[in-house]
Amino acid sequence: DLDDTAFTSIHGIKHAHSTTLYLRMEDVAFGSLSSKQDCSMNLGEWMELDLKIGSDAIYCSGVIHEPDSLHPFIQAISAQQAIPALEGNVMPASTTLYTSWGISSPEVLFDLFSQATSDTLQTDEASQQNDYLLNFLQMHAKHSLSVCQFHPTDTFTSQPCVILNIPLLDRKEAERDLKEWEVSYWSKEYRNIRVEQSLYTPSSSSVFRYYKIPFNTLWNQFTASISSVSGLYAICYADALLMAPDVRSLLMYVAEIEHRNIFAANRSCYEGLMGSLSVMDNYLMLLDLDAMLQSSMPTVNLLPQLFLRQKDFF
Repeated sequence: DLDDTAFTSIHGIKHAHSTTLYLRMEDVAFGSLSSKQDCSMNLGEWMELDLKIGSDAIYCSGVIHEPDSLHPFIQAISAQQAIPALEGNVMPASTTLYTSWGISSPEVLFDLFSQATSDTLQTDEASQQNDYLLNFLQMHAKHSLSVCQFHPTDTFTSQPCVILNIPLLDRKEAERDLKEWEVSYWSKEYRNIRVEQSLYTPSSSSVFRYYKIPFNTLWNQFTASISSVSGLYAICYADALLMAPDVRSLLMYVAEIEHRNIFAANRSCYEGLMGSLSVMDNYLMLLDLDAMLQSSMPTVNLLPQLFLRQKDFF
């Protein structure tokens, strides 16, 4: 309808490009096709794309005009400061899923996540640990975090490793508060767990002090995991806090980085991808679509159903 008020407000603006494409978006369905839950999301109202037609491709660049009823997830992402889009030196070469998030206002994301977390996970204790973690991120994080799922090269299992990477403002101060958090939780009488542990990495002959972090729903929300774990393991490495559900994932991640088995080492692929991305983003997701579609990992819930319905094409 050319009389649509939202359309008329953007149509007619002069563009440097000769061809402009306008698309009206509907709700986008996410997740498994067999899911009985309605996981649709309103990503925008009108898309306004400038077209550049090359010999082998059509390039589209433009903007999405937001409606008043924009999905809370998009609102929460938009509230964050943009961050550098891709850090290839923190991605193992075998990465199948990488997401990066701006978290300049983590309280906005935490409020959204608390509303989306199931009752079985959102216990009073988990909520308390979420509050502590929110305070930790506000004090020590560099306004960004990333999630990386990869397959270690030196392993006999096909189970992927997942790492949550949080760059730190000051490693020493962050470690001090992290240790206080760990001790105050695990040293309580009814838990009675010794928390002083070390992690040896044969790849670099390095020894890391690792922390056992109480369960919180951060892990589930940022990694799309649907399972509950008793706690997370963490180490400080290269001025960042690495978190994982097991020590093996931390060990394998450090080995990949130390051996330079990283995405950025493939310069042609890395530079080609960087040339197609924005320099700064509030949120970014990169994935190996073949690996994702063939797996039963819950990260499939991050995909629009279009990719699942038309998987032969993609």
